Amino acid sequence: MVNFGVFMFHTANTMQPAELAIAAEDLDFESLYFPEHTHIPMRRWNGEPPDRQGTVTLYREGIRPYGRPSELDTFTFAEEYISLYDPFIAIATAAAVTDRLKFGTAISLINEHDTITFARELASLDRLSQGRLTIGFGGGWFPDEMENHGIPFEHRWQISREKIEAMRELWTKKEAEYHGEFVKFDKCWMDMKPMRRGGPPFLLGANSKPAHRRVVEYCDGWLCPPGPPELMREGIERIRRIADEKGRSMDTIDLSALCMINDEKQAEELIEMGFNRLIMWIYLGTPTDVLPQLERYAKIKDAFEGA
Repeated sequence: MVNFGVFMFHTANTMQPAELAIAAEDLDFESLYFPEHTHIPMRRWNGEPPDRQGTVTLYREGIRPYGRPSELDTFTFAEEYISLYDPFIAIATAAAVTDRLKFGTAISLINEHDTITFARELASLDRLSQGRLTIGFGGGWFPDEMENHGIPFEHRWQISREKIEAMRELWTKKEAEYHGEFVKFDKCWMDMKPMRRGGPPFLLGANSKPAHRRVVEYCDGWLCPPGPPELMREGIERIRRIADEKGRSMDTIDLSALCMINDEKQAEELIEMGFNRLIMWIYLGTPTDVLPQLERYAKIKDAFEGA
């Protein structure tokens, strides 16, 4: 069976999380996803916030995300990145007014959170939402943001893995301890356990050869970001090969795609690739802007009921 979810940036000036959650549940969507950025450092830009079109001016010596040298003076950057709600507080408000709708992040920067505090926060949210939480996560693409949180950019993926492993220890052990290179704590009690055995699933939100290996090695699934269909297809095929090599069943790997879907044909193509969840991107706005998009996606969803 294929599930359909929706994703939107949420700020104080958009349709509010609880409003969208009620509307999504009423239209029988499976899930609602939220992004995360704590802040956007300014030093690589000209000191001015992005305009409404999302354009900012880089310093000549600035860099692109992922540390790539920039040959241009401008970089497309959504203004809403600097005014996001905290996704977990937004999920809490949305979960409180719904019964069936599931919630997730697309994506959370888990290496920006304190491990023990975050483990308790997620366990609390999972219990209060009756087990309706999923964590889509990434390593982070902006070096300055990582630096402000004390995270060495070159070690962001190792730190993310250690935090996931440590949180699973806290969620499953009466006396938990973890001793990694970056995350360390001796035996402790933290008896706030998630609703689900093992805790909320972690879906890795990146599309690269290292990401596909990481999905199989320590994640519950893959949250494929938007991209050309051929790259999305190659990603699934590579995950299948790696899973086969490591003796892991594909039945244990969730395959979700974050995407902008225009019609049933595009949805069908993604389903045929092997994705079991399509998370459809809603352009942010007020209810007047958002509800027609949600209703259009609902018609696409309804065409695949029971698929």
